[in-house]
Amino acid sequence: MLELADDQFIQIRNELEKYESRVQDTITQAPQDVSFDKVSIYNYLNSSDIVSELDKQVANNLNVPIIKLSKDNASRHIKYLSYFNIETIFQLEQLVNLHREYILKRSLDRKAVGEKVSRGISIFYLYQVLAAKLGNETEILKFLDVMNLSLPDDREEFASYLLELGQTVI
Repeated sequence: MLELADDQFIQIRNELEKYESRVQDTITQAPQDVSFDKVSIYNYLNSSDIVSELDKQVANNLNVPIIKLSKDNASRHIKYLSYFNIETIFQLEQLVNLHREYILKRSLDRKAVGEKVSRGISIFYLYQVLAAKLGNETEILKFLDVMNLSLPDDREEFASYLLELGQTVI
């Protein structure tokens, strides 16, 4: 019985490794065909040149080092992507390119509270920029509540900040 379980575990692990390899190839060759799951977002954030460049600029703005992205932290992106109806790598890259300036502006406005940031930090700032574009404080507060961002006592102030930021975003 244990041998059968071991064999099945090995087979599942091998299939997952094959899937991860296929996803990485597809991200490079056909990003419009890659929808998001834990594997695809992890691979994208670890392989994207634009994310790497933006993360370095954000970390520099915050004067903190970048640490490796864990698969658990990568999976946190899924709820944000879903919230903004971002379904493919291609769509995400378009938004990153479109809002690059505002991602960096957002990082300049933030005071560093941690000692380090994780790879993909620039994409978390993108989500805040997209929230800023929601256009009214009620919708921004809803986003902050759903995503559990900011301490509850600070959410209204953060929503006001994002609303103000949103007025500068094209």
